[in-house]
Amino acid sequence: MSSNQSPFSIRSIKAPDDRKPKNVAEFIQRVNATHPGGFRALNVADVKKKIEEQKQKQNAALDNADAVMEDGAGSDEEASAEAAKDLATARMEVLRNINAAWMQANNAQQMVSLLMSKEAPTQVMGTLDPELRNLVGIGSLGSTKLHDPPFFEERLQENKVISTGARLQAINNTANKLLAAATRLQKEMTVETEYWQEVLSIKEGGWPVSRLPNNPLTVAVKFGFSDSSADFQANSWAALSREDDGSVNLEMPRLISEPKQLVVSVEKNGKVVGRSSVAQPIASDAPLELRVREARNTILAQELWHELNREGRSLLAYKIQLLPLSVKYQVDNDTAVNFTLATLGELPELDGGKDSKSEDTYAETMCASLYLLLTYSHRQNARKRIQIQTLTADKARQIKPACTLLKPVIAYMQHEKWLRSSVEFVSNLAATLRLAGLDAARFELEETPLPPITPENASEQLLNSILGSTANYRIHLTITPQVRLVMMGITGGTNARPSSVIRFLPPVHRPQKDPHADAPNLLGAIYPPADIYDSLRDAFEYLQGATTRALAKHFEILAAEWMASAKTAGVLPDGVSGWAVDIKGNAIRDRDTERRGVSFQLLGDHGTQAALGQAIGHLSTTVPSVTGLRMTGDQLDTQGGILHQEWSWKLDDITHRNAEPKEKMQDIVQRVLMTAA
Repeated sequence: MSSNQSPFSIRSIKAPDDRKPKNVAEFIQRVNATHPGGFRALNVADVKKKIEEQKQKQNAALDNADAVMEDGAGSDEEASAEAAKDLATARMEVLRNINAAWMQANNAQQMVSLLMSKEAPTQVMGTLDPELRNLVGIGSLGSTKLHDPPFFEERLQENKVISTGARLQAINNTANKLLAAATRLQKEMTVETEYWQEVLSIKEGGWPVSRLPNNPLTVAVKFGFSDSSADFQANSWAALSREDDGSVNLEMPRLISEPKQLVVSVEKNGKVVGRSSVAQPIASDAPLELRVREARNTILAQELWHELNREGRSLLAYKIQLLPLSVKYQVDNDTAVNFTLATLGELPELDGGKDSKSEDTYAETMCASLYLLLTYSHRQNARKRIQIQTLTADKARQIKPACTLLKPVIAYMQHEKWLRSSVEFVSNLAATLRLAGLDAARFELEETPLPPITPENASEQLLNSILGSTANYRIHLTITPQVRLVMMGITGGTNARPSSVIRFLPPVHRPQKDPHADAPNLLGAIYPPADIYDSLRDAFEYLQGATTRALAKHFEILAAEWMASAKTAGVLPDGVSGWAVDIKGNAIRDRDTERRGVSFQLLGDHGTQAALGQAIGHLSTTVPSVTGLRMTGDQLDTQGGILHQEWSWKLDDITHRNAEPKEKMQDIVQRVLMTAA
């Protein structure tokens, strides 16, 4: 209906003239409803044909209509006049009904206004008709009660009792609700007080408590480290939700749902002989600070395990094996160190008595060192973060390098291995020479002390001194009074390639500790060392050669003194030839025939394996060892021939406590040489 048409109009609503489709969709819908086969079967020829048929029908209808109009023009005029009369009659009837309804409503309004004019005349002035007001006046029509209700005293008392009871019941209900609310409030206060006391206890303990980063409505504690990698920083928060009894529920992230710890175990010949200490899991009802500390230890162990695997991928050439459940370092063919991330409470106890705990201290030291190195890496990251650095596109895409954790451990285990091997070899060498009667043979171990450390930041100062310097040891070795040297082991590469070398240096002048300090040192003349020995085998072989040459030179000097004394006493004629060291350097021969004299040879097991990774495919080398000393003597017999004799001094004699005394080497050499002379 149009907006300008009256709602009471009796005119018919004009139908819209435009019956064409409004859009393509409506057109297709009409075609599907009227055309056989739908829109898909429609073609141009059919449409043109249908249009022609419709035109023909319309022309035929127009011809018929013209014929009818010509025949019945009078009847149409009569029909139109009758229709106009009917419409006028209907309109008058509608108007009459409307007028009657208006009159009834107006009379009712005037009656009510006149009735209210007695009580509130000012309020009805706007609705009361002025003509009616002038005709009858205001207040001429009113209403009142004809009879008051009957009054009963008993009914009044009953109503008072009922109202009083209703008030008391309402008061009791209100009191009960207030008591229930007070009880609930007291319980909530007790529960909230207990909850916040636990939260404040960890906050006073130094743990940062704040809102959860991704949920500001939740209180959380941060137990992780700000300088760790992004993955571990995201899992460093635990929500502090409240239980019904007021205790704090520590909602751990998924990464640390179970408490874990890094465990270091030492194996020898496939048997565990030492393991670092393993903590017990904390109970669920333990104090909140203990549970937060356990979460801190767990995420630190997770990060340490992650960094060990990252660094281990770059150290596969240094006997590191990445196994599914552990990282293994093969120290030698017999010894291996395993690093495992174990769940607390699931690690079985070691069986095997005291042997299974002989290396517990060694394993505990390595485990503590790894944790210290990781925290040291965190401090270094913190220092780098506060420094102003230029940000470039390449630097932004650069992958963060792995922490240096295994390299220092490998370097110092290698240092310890070289130190033990060197001390064992030199100790056996000095013991063998002293067993043969050379009392001048001795050695003394000297390790480089750490610099003084102040109590403040003691761990950081210790790691700075260890990582920033090489590990050294010195062995002051005296073979004979004429041959003295310093064996220096150097281990470095804590931040690069772990490597160890040995250097042989001239002796240090120490008159208080070395009685032969003022004697000339002939090592550089008889058997000078190389600059650097990068394997224990080469260094020990040099010591073996230096020892036999030093013995030959020592007894050459003594032989000259003996012959000089014999000639002075007249026991030895002047024409007798002297003695000299042969071309090999390990024997003394007569200068005329070189058939008579003595030679020296160190005994040892040259097949001892010092494993350098045989289990993982590396070449294995052998390290010489000293088990004794053999001396061979060639002297003239009574018939003028050569008498061949051998003497030996073995360390097994000391081990088995052989009571038979051995003749000193110096006495045997003097007898052989002077008899041959």
